[in-house]
Amino acid sequence: MAIALLLHFGTGVASVIYFHKDIFEIVKARDWTTGPQKNLLSAVIISSFFTGIIGIPIYLAMTSIPESLGKYLMILIGVFIIITGIVQIKQVSKIGRTINDLNVLEMSLLGIVQGFSILPGLSRSALTLSFLIGRQVKVEDALKLSYLISIPVSFGGGLLGLLALGLLSIDLQHLAGIFTAFVIGILTIGFLMKLLRNIPMGLVALATGILVIGSSFL
Repeated sequence: MAIALLLHFGTGVASVIYFHKDIFEIVKARDWTTGPQKNLLSAVIISSFFTGIIGIPIYLAMTSIPESLGKYLMILIGVFIIITGIVQIKQVSKIGRTINDLNVLEMSLLGIVQGFSILPGLSRSALTLSFLIGRQVKVEDALKLSYLISIPVSFGGGLLGLLALGLLSIDLQHLAGIFTAFVIGILTIGFLMKLLRNIPMGLVALATGILVIGSSFL
């Protein structure tokens, strides 16, 4: 678990580099209470807070949680995502909500969903993306927000892993793993952003559900 968390340093850096323009826009904004960056910043802060509230206690109690729990939860989640996709395919289209349409409750629930991903077998990106698509957020916005809210969590998780292993225990193999996670992260983010940009939400949800169920058997 500590090594898995440590590797998140790599994915965190990948997200920072890929979305550096969005991050820069947030940082340089003179007034964070108005404008297009308001909800984006709020979503990152609120979701990160609730991720910590849920994720840290789960991490501390990890030894008493059955490893099979994550697998069964992923299958259940995959079924719900497929149902969501079928419903959205029947409804229509590529039209959906944006990040600016999310309210505080949805941001909080997004953080809670992300917090549960610390359980073995649960995919953080699949959970958050599925939640946002279920809330009818456009695929491109859902992907962007899913990766942006992962940045504080990735560095926080990486720090937990580092503390658990001990700084002096970090060797070349650990560094190679972090670097590999970074490279794969950059490639995956770019691939998904281009691939899914023009695909209807329902189809994305349907495909995600199938992948989630399939991955739970690996």
